[in-house]
Amino acid sequence: VNHILDSARAMSVQFDVSVQDVGPRSIPIAAGDAIYSAAVQSMVNSIQHAGDGVARWVAVRSARPGGLEVEVGDGGGGFVIDSVPAERLGVRVSIIERVANAGGSTVIVSAPHRGTVVTLRWPAVDVDAVDPDGEDPEALTVDLLGVQLHADGNEAAR
Repeated sequence: VNHILDSARAMSVQFDVSVQDVGPRSIPIAAGDAIYSAAVQSMVNSIQHAGDGVARWVAVRSARPGGLEVEVGDGGGGFVIDSVPAERLGVRVSIIERVANAGGSTVIVSAPHRGTVVTLRWPAVDVDAVDPDGEDPEALTVDLLGVQLHADGNEAAR
């Protein structure tokens, strides 16, 4: 957690940082490394693509059972996930697959001119456990009228 917060504070633009309900916990080294690396890549992507002068944040909070959730978001340009060319591996490999390979999950919510929110979670969120209205009662994922892409590459049900 401290490495993520230190990285956010060291970025070339400001990220508002918050920590909620994260007490002592133990997660596997591979999971911690994957969440950290994916969070940093999400921050770098925000700096490169969201535009200047937009709100940016990193929120770290506990997730059940004994897990961790990291949200990296911005109020910038956003994007349409389906329009990202297959040869562009940043989001798919550096974020989604990295976290999935460590037993976690990723949800990306984005839309043009509405910003992007990347939520990284360990252990993985069971997409089938999401309630019928499409909301996960344990995750605070903001729906910005965009597309939610899960670690398995499928869009979330609406």
